[in-house]
Amino acid sequence: TSLWGHCKSSFATAPRIVTFIQSIANELVRFCKGCVDDEGIDLLQSEPEDVTRVLTQVLNVCGKFKSSYFEAKARLARSGGGGSPWKFQNQLLFSRLDACLERVHDLLDIVEGSIVFNKALNVRVGGSDSVGLCEGIDKTVDDFKDAMRALQGVFPESSGAAQYLLDTDDNGLFEYGYHEVFRPRVQQLEARLAQIAGHAWDSAGVSLSELGRVADSFEPLAERPVGRIEWGTRQPTFLDAWHDDLMNSQAVLHGGIHVGALSTPKSAPSGDAGSSSPPRPTTTSTQQLDPSMLPEAAANLEKHCAALYPNTPAATAAVMWCQGLLRRISSASSSAHPRLDPETMSLPRAQDCVTIQRRLVKDVKSLMQSVYEGWASSAGQVSEEKLRLPVLSFEAEDNVFAVNFDPFLARTLKESLFFEQQDDASNDDNNSTEHFSIPISVKGLARNRDRLRLQVLRLTHICTIINTVQNELPETARDLLEEESTALGQLLMTMGVSNLRWCDEDRVDEFIATASTSVGQLETAVELLRSTLSGSLALVNNMRISDKLFPVVPSKSDARVLTATDYKKKVSEHLDHRKATMVSVGATINAKLQTLFAELNSLRHESRSASHTPPINESEPRWQAYIRSFAVELRGALKTMTVSALEGLERQLDVNGYIKANGG
Repeated sequence: TSLWGHCKSSFATAPRIVTFIQSIANELVRFCKGCVDDEGIDLLQSEPEDVTRVLTQVLNVCGKFKSSYFEAKARLARSGGGGSPWKFQNQLLFSRLDACLERVHDLLDIVEGSIVFNKALNVRVGGSDSVGLCEGIDKTVDDFKDAMRALQGVFPESSGAAQYLLDTDDNGLFEYGYHEVFRPRVQQLEARLAQIAGHAWDSAGVSLSELGRVADSFEPLAERPVGRIEWGTRQPTFLDAWHDDLMNSQAVLHGGIHVGALSTPKSAPSGDAGSSSPPRPTTTSTQQLDPSMLPEAAANLEKHCAALYPNTPAATAAVMWCQGLLRRISSASSSAHPRLDPETMSLPRAQDCVTIQRRLVKDVKSLMQSVYEGWASSAGQVSEEKLRLPVLSFEAEDNVFAVNFDPFLARTLKESLFFEQQDDASNDDNNSTEHFSIPISVKGLARNRDRLRLQVLRLTHICTIINTVQNELPETARDLLEEESTALGQLLMTMGVSNLRWCDEDRVDEFIATASTSVGQLETAVELLRSTLSGSLALVNNMRISDKLFPVVPSKSDARVLTATDYKKKVSEHLDHRKATMVSVGATINAKLQTLFAELNSLRHESRSASHTPPINESEPRWQAYIRSFAVELRGALKTMTVSALEGLERQLDVNGYIKANGG
């Protein structure tokens, strides 16, 4: 417009300005073609996404130029701009540019077809006709590749197709290849693919997830004309599947709560007038949660979830259950809503689906909030009561110590951590309306969560050791640790059972530190007693395993028949070796017992200042009793070894041959 209004001597005439605009348009076409060449894009061979990106940029640039021209023309018509309005024919100005844009649209159509058939290559359809449908898809994709090769074959082999794709002065080669060779064939293939998609829809049944999977598989096809027609015929099926899925979600919700928590609309039948039982719920869109019954519904849901997830605290399980149901409802909506066209969404059934979805989301969120509020109102008060319980308990009948950490406290610790994480997630999500802040009465317990868990673990270890000594060790071994176990038991009774409470945090830590010292010594002593006996029995067992006078399998190469002299010599050597081995093993076992004796006294010496336990004497009856019980275990192992050796010898003697040779 500046040239038109102010350069009257040169560009103020129509021929000059037309030539000028034509020059810009032609230069723009050459520029766009150069950009495609610079990108290194082969419009028929490169990845469809890359080709689409480059061609879209070409459309944007050329479209921007034309829109700028029309804006300038309109502005000149309104203000005059120093000259007469432009009345040039658009065809005169943009003939080559429009031809380029039309070519780009044709190329985009080819690329979109490539995307459709490339994605179809990965589609695998289920159902009874799956094999035939999948074979049909593969055949259709192969036919499309043939159509692409036919399009490329239109252009001279010496120059290839790339030179002609954006060149509108190609003597009609592209027009012929695209409109006469390629496009009619591809339209037939798209119709065939749409028919296969229809069969896949029929095989998917009425499941929303299966229908959504089919829709995703053939999504690019839905953007093509034949695909839009096929998808349009499937809209009611998809809408019905969405409605059914919402009804199923509603049934799941109602199955998790008591019937009495449902309100019955005035228009719905309410049962017999004299009946005291609540009306039976039906899966219709009129059911909704009565706000006044939310606490009862939340309590029933916790019972329901406690049975479903026995290892998860009830409130946590109920909230997780609600969140899972919300995800299911949201997934159904996100799957169905974008795929339904505006005309379908305006139908009463679609509006009913939207209403059901919103109400279900509201009901589930209200139920979830009610579960949280019920937990928050009771957790703090009950937790304070449970923290005043003794840290340990003692069952006199079974002589067993146990950690007295109430299960409610354990659940509260887990639930407080869960609700803290949920509250953090809600704060990070600006669209979230659920808040699970921890009540002040529970925050103290939540702050000490790690400390309490560590205390429970250490006390559990202490109780395990004292219970092992008092109830699992043999009597002779238990007598050797009598002073230590008695002193530890008295400490646990005096402090853990009678005096200390979970709320006495620092004193509990001091008690655990004191008890852990004694427990560590007891644990070492128990391990010494067990390892000495098990190690000694292992030595005898190794003797049994290695005690083989003859080869077990006579067919081996080293097996031979012995003469009487050789046999007596072999037995004599074996008995001498066995005797020497037993002497060596006996010495090793005696050394183990001496080490055990010394280690036990060393441990008693370490704890003498606290428990005043004197050392064990070898002549003491309890040590002698332990040695006797130890010897009983060894004799049993030696008997097993002897019997095993005799059985092995019997298996390898030819008794019948011996009897026959000696006339017996």
